[in-house]
Amino acid sequence: MSKSQTLSIDSSRYFDVATPLRLRDTLSIEVTARSFPPYLDDLRADWVASVAVPAFRIVKGQRGVGAVRSFCSIGTGTGLDALGAVEVFGPTLVGITDVHDEVVAAAAANIRDNLRDVGSVTVIAGTGDLLSPLAPDHPRFDVIYENLPNVPLDESAPLEKDRTSSNFFPSRRESVPEKVKTNLLTLHYVALLQAKDFLAAGGVVLSMLGGRVPLQSFLDMSGLAGYL
Repeated sequence: MSKSQTLSIDSSRYFDVATPLRLRDTLSIEVTARSFPPYLDDLRADWVASVAVPAFRIVKGQRGVGAVRSFCSIGTGTGLDALGAVEVFGPTLVGITDVHDEVVAAAAANIRDNLRDVGSVTVIAGTGDLLSPLAPDHPRFDVIYENLPNVPLDESAPLEKDRTSSNFFPSRRESVPEKVKTNLLTLHYVALLQAKDFLAAGGVVLSMLGGRVPLQSFLDMSGLAGYL
């Protein structure tokens, strides 16, 4: 595995804002060997810059300014998605999870170290399965965001050695409907199930699912998880 690297990112360009309100003008982001770097040379190919942050702005428009006081990212990677949420929503509580200790530690530091006001956001972070690492803190989030992998990981791959950011372990204790499995939506479905214990009153789950399966399949999944 290659070593971690530190990237300097222009906040205005990356998050498409004239002047960042809550983040430093230049971000210093540690990218570990087990997290994917941003596509700084082509922001249209970068998921956070081109998809997640615009989606946050849509949610903000629907919910109103100041309505999102707490935000969570499941499988945060570098933490850039959470930083985007900080800039767009202005939450005072941010929760993050991922499957590797070093990824979570770097992401938490990336968030804390790039705030204009260091004390403006409380960050809670945990390593493990989806939202479950945050359970001891009993948080409630106005927005829970997930951009989780669709492809099951070869179960012989050792978690301690391999980067698993784009894969997940297929064995689940939860009962997953067959049509969810067929559409490769297992982890998204399980995240929806777990999110019920972490949502604030009126909170929403923002699942970033792409366009590889019909929209109706996503709606069906939400219904099966008890959201519709």
